[in-house]
Amino acid sequence: MGMQLLFVFIGMVLAWIFLKLNWSDELTIVLAFLPALLTIIYTNVERIRLFISKIIIINKTVSVTVIIKNTYEINDGIQDETFIEKRLEEALLKSGVTIGRENNRIRIEAGQVVRFAKDNNIMIKVPLVMYLQIVDKNKLTCKLTNSLPTITYREIPTLIRSTQRVWDFIDEHIKDSSKGKLKHAIYNAKIKVDDNVFKNVYLAPYAPRYIKNLELQKENSTIKLADDTLEINSKSKHDFEMDIKKYSSLFKGFFEEKGVR
Repeated sequence: MGMQLLFVFIGMVLAWIFLKLNWSDELTIVLAFLPALLTIIYTNVERIRLFISKIIIINKTVSVTVIIKNTYEINDGIQDETFIEKRLEEALLKSGVTIGRENNRIRIEAGQVVRFAKDNNIMIKVPLVMYLQIVDKNKLTCKLTNSLPTITYREIPTLIRSTQRVWDFIDEHIKDSSKGKLKHAIYNAKIKVDDNVFKNVYLAPYAPRYIKNLELQKENSTIKLADDTLEINSKSKHDFEMDIKKYSSLFKGFFEEKGVR
């Protein structure tokens, strides 16, 4: 009702302006098309407001941290993860990968190009730190951390996809070095946006005007929005990639799925 009254007001203002300017012919044309135009605007007001919100957020600066925790099952028991770490280092160096140390952990250095099996050359854009740990004699966990450079919101899916190939590259080396197989994986991304942007954009009519906390439970993933941090956790690599693409594009579907509270 409020929008309809607004349209009536706009029509009255336009009519008054045209009459003042003595544009009677133009007024007739405008009034003929005005109902159809206002109907189009009214029926698409939701899309228009979402589009404006995307424009507001798409070029905002964000910081992104991505963590993958893989658990490998090893047939032959190993007492010390340093044994695996040493073999992994040797394998990486043999593949021409430049590595360093960070907090006494292996770090894949940025700014180099490596080859993954028969894949094309992979450009490592950001450092990747690995933390290896034996949880029992037959299980090895590897925590891979990417702290992506300060980027804009629109760049998130592209940069995540490029680092995904690096994760696969490391995964193959770990499986070869430990003679194990991947048991399960957990994918986590935290996207921090500056300037309280989530609390100052319109996202959906059934979401609060100023959003603080939302949580969505899916089959393989959990998506949380708390203040200006969007966190995505997933047990599926495919779902993780799709969620990154979907939610960093701020698709309306995020707030339409069951489980939002």
